[in-house]
Amino acid sequence: MKIRKDYPGGNIQINRIEENCVYLEQELRDTNRWWFYWNFCACGMEGKKVRFCFENGEVVGRYGPCKSTDCVHWEWAGADTVIDPTCFEYTFGENEQEVYFAFSIPYQTKDLNYFLDTHRAMGITETEFVKTEKGRSLRLLKIGNPESKYHIYFTCRHHACESTASYVLEGVMGYLLTKGHNITEKYLFHIIPMVDLDGVEEGDQGKGRYPHDHNCDYCEEPIYAYTKAMYEYTEKFPPYLVLDYHSPGKWGKMHDIVHLVNMPAPEDVLEDHLGELWEKVIAEDRTGDSISYHVSNNLKYGVDWHTDGREAPYSVNYFWRKGAKLSVSLEIPYFGKSEVYTQSNLRLLGTHLGKAVGLILDELVSEEEENG
Repeated sequence: MKIRKDYPGGNIQINRIEENCVYLEQELRDTNRWWFYWNFCACGMEGKKVRFCFENGEVVGRYGPCKSTDCVHWEWAGADTVIDPTCFEYTFGENEQEVYFAFSIPYQTKDLNYFLDTHRAMGITETEFVKTEKGRSLRLLKIGNPESKYHIYFTCRHHACESTASYVLEGVMGYLLTKGHNITEKYLFHIIPMVDLDGVEEGDQGKGRYPHDHNCDYCEEPIYAYTKAMYEYTEKFPPYLVLDYHSPGKWGKMHDIVHLVNMPAPEDVLEDHLGELWEKVIAEDRTGDSISYHVSNNLKYGVDWHTDGREAPYSVNYFWRKGAKLSVSLEIPYFGKSEVYTQSNLRLLGTHLGKAVGLILDELVSEEEENG
């Protein structure tokens, strides 16, 4: 029996192995807070029933671990594998030499590469935005009209482990690249799909990275190369509309539902309107396993953790200060609750969001043109 983490996204600490029980925990690494992300590969356990017990908090979700044999296609092992929120038990098939297990559905650079390889000819351009602290090439993607004066920003993975958000962003990009609309003729989309690229590839949680994480770096003296580059970039291309893609806490209450994070009134009127359009699109295009969204679930300012105003050094606040008419975070849970999340229905949720973004952009621009 062997446990591996030597692959993109790997994160685990093995405490001990006793017979058919593995005691382990997530690696918190350079964080200043507890978090729940883990991702490992179990090898040489063919035909065995093995129990995996986590010794640092409740980190096994309601559908058990997400599992894969190729790191490409992922599915939930199932609620029947869950012993309790700290432990799951899995019976390996006779031919399952390697099985990957993760807290939620992973999304790595190779997944982005596959999307780009299959969509590049459809009108997406790719350049290096900046080198990361560890020398990786952080990519900037562009879709749309390079002559447009309306610059739309999508950013994702300010916190490295928030992988479900990447599938939604991929769905949005896929929609933008399809025919049947004129969105890409009127607007230019600037997309940073993996802000904390080093963390994504190395299997960090990214949330609460010491001395502060990437989403808290929009301050007077940023410490990350990405943020410094973004400061310069937005001088050339002033933001008009911004969506920052996130995942919330591990589970429970608002962490189980898709929501936007509203700013103080009256700004939240526009945020809620985007939500109304998104909810309407989903209702009109709903399939059997579509993920729901309801504008009534948006997190209002002053509720729960959401008490920092526009002065906080967060990405959406920075873009708002740069003049964006709408700059908002959206939160995509790790599991869902009544609706089981899959790679395909997360992408479909992104398709629905892409349609809603097109609708609100047309409304805002038409209003501007009418008012001169």
